[in-house]
Amino acid sequence: MTAKDPRSTRAWRKLKAMHLAEAASSSAPLICWRCELPIEPGQAVDLGHLTDQALAEPGMPVRVALEHRSCNRAAGHALSRELLRRPRVQNTAWITTELRVTDREG
Repeated sequence: MTAKDPRSTRAWRKLKAMHLAEAASSSAPLICWRCELPIEPGQAVDLGHLTDQALAEPGMPVRVALEHRSCNRAAGHALSRELLRRPRVQNTAWITTELRVTDREG
């Protein structure tokens, strides 16, 4: 990740701070978007991806919202388990390149 990448540590902390400041200035209760329960003062909070980055398309905008840290961690662990259960997909670009090379030689 580059320094301008919104997922870099410094930029991510700044983005989280902006979301927390916005939530603090609002009179509306802060709601976790994952579990839809209130986030109480003093509870651990994370800035979570609305679209899991492991499933996002390249160039897709990074959309985030505040959520309970426990909800964020549980979602991350569930995604890891799901991805590990999936069969590995072969790199079709490599296979295509290999076939083209073979065709030229034959």
